Amino acid sequence: MQLQPFMFSAEWVQELAGMQTGQPRWLASSIVWGADLAGANQAAWNIVFALIQIAIGLGLLHRRTVTVALASSLVWSVIVWWFGEAFGMLFMNTADSLTGAPGAVVLYALIALMVWPNDRPGGLLGDRGARTMWAALWIVMGWLWLLAANSGDDSVSNAIAGAPTGAGWLSAVLTDAARITEGRGQVIALLCAGLSFLIGCGVGLRWHAREVLWIAIVLNMGYWVVGQAFGGIATGEATDINSAPVFILLAGAMFILFPKPVRSASRSRALALDGPARTAGEVGRPGGQTLHSRRAVLTTAGVVAGLAAAAAVADLAGVTGTGGGAPPHPGPGTVPENNNSHGNGHGNNNGGSQSHRDPNSGIQTLTSEITLPPQFRSALKIPQQLRPSRRTSDTDYYEIVQSEAMATIIPGLRTPIWGYNGTFPGPTIVQNPGRTVVVSHRNGLPVPTVVHLHGGTTPHDSDGYPTDFILPDAKYGTFPEMPAMAGMPTGTDPDAGITRQTRDYIYPEQPHAGTLWYHDHRMDFTGASVYRGLAGFHITHDADERSLGLPSGARDVPLMIADRAFASDGSFLYPALDPAMHSVPGVEKSSMKGVMGDVILVNGAPWPVMKVDTARYRFRILNASNARTYQLALQDSSRRSVGFTQIGSDHGLLAAPLPQDTIQIAGAERYDVVIDFNRYKVGDQITMVNLLGSGSTAVVMRFVVARATSDSSRVPSKLSTIDAISPTPAMTRRTMKFHRGADSWTINGRVFDPTYSEADVPAGSTELWTIVSDFHHPFHIHNATMHVISRDGRAPGPYDHGWKDTVFVSQGERVQLAIRFSTFKGRYVFHCHNLEHEDMGMMANFRIT
Repeated sequence: MQLQPFMFSAEWVQELAGMQTGQPRWLASSIVWGADLAGANQAAWNIVFALIQIAIGLGLLHRRTVTVALASSLVWSVIVWWFGEAFGMLFMNTADSLTGAPGAVVLYALIALMVWPNDRPGGLLGDRGARTMWAALWIVMGWLWLLAANSGDDSVSNAIAGAPTGAGWLSAVLTDAARITEGRGQVIALLCAGLSFLIGCGVGLRWHAREVLWIAIVLNMGYWVVGQAFGGIATGEATDINSAPVFILLAGAMFILFPKPVRSASRSRALALDGPARTAGEVGRPGGQTLHSRRAVLTTAGVVAGLAAAAAVADLAGVTGTGGGAPPHPGPGTVPENNNSHGNGHGNNNGGSQSHRDPNSGIQTLTSEITLPPQFRSALKIPQQLRPSRRTSDTDYYEIVQSEAMATIIPGLRTPIWGYNGTFPGPTIVQNPGRTVVVSHRNGLPVPTVVHLHGGTTPHDSDGYPTDFILPDAKYGTFPEMPAMAGMPTGTDPDAGITRQTRDYIYPEQPHAGTLWYHDHRMDFTGASVYRGLAGFHITHDADERSLGLPSGARDVPLMIADRAFASDGSFLYPALDPAMHSVPGVEKSSMKGVMGDVILVNGAPWPVMKVDTARYRFRILNASNARTYQLALQDSSRRSVGFTQIGSDHGLLAAPLPQDTIQIAGAERYDVVIDFNRYKVGDQITMVNLLGSGSTAVVMRFVVARATSDSSRVPSKLSTIDAISPTPAMTRRTMKFHRGADSWTINGRVFDPTYSEADVPAGSTELWTIVSDFHHPFHIHNATMHVISRDGRAPGPYDHGWKDTVFVSQGERVQLAIRFSTFKGRYVFHCHNLEHEDMGMMANFRIT
């Protein structure tokens, strides 16, 4: 375990410095001290630590050194705790001063005392002491389950959905468990709490102790299956892979302390507790002492080791295999199959997984207050292409009014929206080769707005910096530039570029043809603004793309996928602390990890249907959801997987077409795909499903083949030329740590401060950045493009091809990126594109100089 992170990356010990966030002062200081020891000697320190641990392990095997080894293990456990790395935290790159580490010290101490070589069951603790300590651990487990019961009905099912998977049997178990537990979390948590308390009391009072311990091992296996060892259930998240097999091992080790009782001549069924214990598996010894027979000890150890090894192997298979979260249970209209969140079925299923677990785990889905409409009844709407208000020799001018409007999204209900030109999605802007685009935005809303061209290469004053407000009409009053989150002072930005009601955004010719989008980017209120409808497409073309013969015109279709929940009156249901979006940022605590809805919209329509020809179509898929990640797949009428041909990513075309069975798409990511409907006959139906969804979120939309026609489009074997970036020693290297604070989300331990720059980079330069995450975060950077170099030291994932501006970083993952910065100079930002995280401080400045 100590060498594992060293093998993954040469920078691991340096990451200790970032683990100080949220720790007690003494622990934070110790972590920083440990990081300072590293430097160029990082490999030596890891090897020294590993050798110490191996020496302790070998010392335990020899009777002459066992006492010294046990004492050393206690000292070493304190050192491990000091660095906050107990029980596999090494893999997670995050310190936990409350749960994992002190618990590890207690367990180290307990085991050492129980097996101390004084030739009696229970070691130095004795029989009663060992039983008391073990009973206390189970009672604590019961208390953690009570916490889960108190946290709400969804905590258990959310945690099950977040458990690592891989093997088919485990995926099936998790699928059934997630379906059965949905809405029954409190009952299940109370039942598990009761069983935990029963085991604790049974062991402590010696009620049929051996039978109780069998129950303990079985229950631990159940905890492991749902990823809940050591109380992870209380947080609604699955724990790491090491804790569960270790806990099973410790539970099973109790058999050595409680051997099977023998029948006494006077009391055939009684347990001889009066006087020296003499049980099966024990042999007499002079002085009345007893020892366990070698056969009993070895048999018990073998059984326990086998259980733990099986658990570890299966659990590891879930992390390094093709897992990625529990498959959904069938939603109305389809039964999603074949959860393949890492591989694509065409040779890309490698160790560089896109996600270690369900990327939506721990995020609460809001439940609509309305009766959800039937699926596949609404027609897909294509956003209107905006026409220029005027043209010059090299520039197209557009005008957009940001306004309130009423839209019919759910049949029979009217939904208030905020829209560009009063529509959701907003109108599509098309930027042609050699043309500059100028968009004049007029703010007709009651709050400030900011417009960001996501993926654009733009001057800093047109990028949509979060404090560069377009203020509303003066009648709406004044607004703070940086409203105060709970417990924090209101801030100001001395460099903010603020205008009143109108602003012109200038977008030069873009370097690549691609699918960009524009959306609101107001400081602290981006999530609420986008949720209300402020988003639209900005599509760029170039001459090379147009020469390829790809599907075009009516067969070049943008698809904006977004989830929403609805209030009883048809309005969008969003848990804002300040529904007026005036001065109090943030969402209710239950939604701090992100906001997801139970209605899937495509281009503003719920689960729409699109009639298509027997021809190829190009679909520009955008995930405009606030927090939800999708695993998109296509299924025909027999629910067989159809697959996509991926031709593009965030920043343009790939080098060559790439067959994909599924597409995992996080917030703000874009994938251009081609679907060939020529292989179907008129009347056939193809459904786009979401393998990471359940119930109403398990399906997205449907295609119906309506017309037979000819098709002259093609998908050539070469699409573009992409110059791969190879890391060099001369590249500047930086690490950005995305962590959760007490009531905020931080980067390198800081919430967003417009006066502080995390990096000053030369214009046009390329740097190597490592993104470290303690939760699921889509990393987005402005005015730059990037290639994924590695994930956890291994190859990029199957969805990492091409130029990107948004890259999903899973919980506990380290993603290395080669970032090429624009030649435009000025102040820009990078941030998490889970919009609730961004609004709660997970954003930072960088300057291009």
